[in-house]
Amino acid sequence: MCQVKEFFYPSSDGVSKIRAREWRPEGTPTAVVQIAHGVDEHLERYDDFARFLARSGFLVVANDHLGHGRTAKASEDRGFFAQKNGWLHVVEDMEILRGKTAEENPNQPYFLLGHSMGSFLARTYLIRYPGRLTGAVLSGTGQQKPALVPSASD
Repeated sequence: MCQVKEFFYPSSDGVSKIRAREWRPEGTPTAVVQIAHGVDEHLERYDDFARFLARSGFLVVANDHLGHGRTAKASEDRGFFAQKNGWLHVVEDMEILRGKTAEENPNQPYFLLGHSMGSFLARTYLIRYPGRLTGAVLSGTGQQKPALVPSASD
């Protein structure tokens, strides 16, 4: 059994409202798992999985990224992040959710699960916000051949 709460918070783009959901277990959570969904997805896709994790004692949070789910303003906006710095706005929106959730659940281990596009968003998150997570899980991800990946000095 878990309690499900839906809420909205302001996007870092200064215009949009980000839709989010929390799946809270009975009792004190063991840890927090934040889900970053893939392209053309939305948080409902993870409802069964989030409920499973909540029944197992985890607090789960997820948001619909800009241009996805009920965060998208209109159907023609589906998949569109922003005119400028869209990718970074999505990552910042993930950090806003993490900060809000961590503040409400202090001293809990905090994990980020990124699937597909969410795994690449999670990679950017890990670079921009080092040390804020206990761990990360990347699923449905990929990588370029080493010769095609720019080095840190590029």
